Amino acid sequence: MTASFASALVGSDGNLTSSQHVASCDHTGTGSYMVNYDSNFSAVTGAQATVWGDGLTVGLNIFAENTCQVSIQDANGNPKDAGFSFFVPGTT
Repeated sequence: MTASFASALVGSDGNLTSSQHVASCDHTGTGSYMVNYDSNFSAVTGAQATVWGDGLTVGLNIFAENTCQVSIQDANGNPKDAGFSFFVPGTT
């Protein structure tokens, strides 16, 4: 195994602008995205996402099957679509 990372720039519609070791991103509902890693990538702790927009917050839920859910909300706790950058260390 080799130390590596997965990263992506994701548009508000879930489309990948650029990525490394990220196979796809599914926009599963307002403010909800599933980031899917390449099959040969294994994530470790330390996932980060930075949302693009004032007054927005982001939450992460890491799944064992090499998928990470990204949830974005406005200041009132309402789901909100927005682009974001994503990074997680791991191995290949």
